[in-house]
Amino acid sequence: GYYKEAHIHDYDTTSNDVAFVLFNPGLGHPHLKSGWRDAMDSIVQTRLPLFLTAHSELDQDRDWNMLRESFERVGRPMPLHVVHVHGDDGYRLCPFASRMSTPDPLDGGRAVRANAYYLYVPPA
Repeated sequence: GYYKEAHIHDYDTTSNDVAFVLFNPGLGHPHLKSGWRDAMDSIVQTRLPLFLTAHSELDQDRDWNMLRESFERVGRPMPLHVVHVHGDDGYRLCPFASRMSTPDPLDGGRAVRANAYYLYVPPA
């Protein structure tokens, strides 16, 4: 996938119209994690807002850990707003989640729902 190349273009970081939105990216999934590492580090370094969704609690936990690792690698603290408002796992139930469950082929067929949870990381 394109994300493996970590092609993050220059953005106007002073604009209120720029954010990263990642729907069910699988950042921390064992089969996808290595492909996301450089891209996530680049995204975190931009200090732009980030909106993520996750398929399941397992998916959100893995993605949350990957996001924390990215903040650590680039030498930035996780924004306190994210930790204090959302709690340790950072995610909330998503109001626009799919109502249909599907088997996750990369996770032994476990039932998941697209966009079941969301996380918003504000600009820093």
